[in-house]
Amino acid sequence: MNNYYTGVNPMPNYTNPYFPQQVQQPKPMEQYQGFAQVPPQQVYNKPVVSLQGKLAESLDVIKATEVSFDGTISYFPLTDGSAIITKQLQPDGTTKMVTYKPTIENEKVEMPQYITSDELKEALEKIEIKDYSKEIEELKKQIEKLKDKKEK
Repeated sequence: MNNYYTGVNPMPNYTNPYFPQQVQQPKPMEQYQGFAQVPPQQVYNKPVVSLQGKLAESLDVIKATEVSFDGTISYFPLTDGSAIITKQLQPDGTTKMVTYKPTIENEKVEMPQYITSDELKEALEKIEIKDYSKEIEELKKQIEKLKDKKEK
């Protein structure tokens, strides 16, 4: 094996304690143009949002329950499972209540009835198609006579 330099450093890349490495410090947010001036802790530490509301026995209980003043929707499922009612404070100071009722999935849906090709052929054979070629020829002759009279 020869001892020529091959361009590959055989020694690992150790740092020299006498020549400290320069670490590139990140620039403050103010130096970047076009980025929002929001501190990173506000961006990453968003609070977990949960639904507001509680189980209710009747509409009267929901009417008497107070809701948040910030306009978020409060959800009130009825204990019997018949509906979910939402309540929200409106900008004019009134409350808006919306009722959501479940749909019944067991209702019978009428399926379309299809026919076979044989049934289609039978139905087409029953249709009587009359030949109108003689009547058309007579109409053509009458039109020709009318044109001849008009030209004279």
